[in-house]
Amino acid sequence: MFENGSLVVYGVSGVCRVESRQHMDFGTGSKEYYILVPISSDSSKIYVPVANDQLVAKMKRVMSAEEIKALIKKLPEMEEIWDDDSSARKEKIKAILDSGDRVMQIRLIRTLYNKKVEREKNGKKLWAFEEYAMNSAEKNLYEEFAVVLGIRPDQVVKYIAGELE
Repeated sequence: MFENGSLVVYGVSGVCRVESRQHMDFGTGSKEYYILVPISSDSSKIYVPVANDQLVAKMKRVMSAEEIKALIKKLPEMEEIWDDDSSARKEKIKAILDSGDRVMQIRLIRTLYNKKVEREKNGKKLWAFEEYAMNSAEKNLYEEFAVVLGIRPDQVVKYIAGELE
């Protein structure tokens, strides 16, 4: 159960504040919903049916500063996530983005960043889906890090680099 005012990460919507939990009827009968407001957009609202375990499972509590620091410290040991089969790779990337798993997301960012550097050396680019995936994972993870650490999202990479030194 999530309390009103608490911060959660919801799927690819990023960090959201739990505004309330209330019964609403969207034409299929009254159901109880969590009402989430993305911190990046006060004008948007996300309605998550409390009884839908699959959707509620996408709501993850925001990490603590200690958890973030521990995750960053493990970064050098993390293996890259790559599959030479482009279809399998795309499915794996989609699953990681949908899961909201921060460890997998940071591994994905690291992998795609390294592939991007490698391809740029050969005069090539990441595929559009890979670029989109990297940007999405960065947005979500960096937004969460920024909120918890009290910094701007554009300062997160510098913060990570500082923690790894």
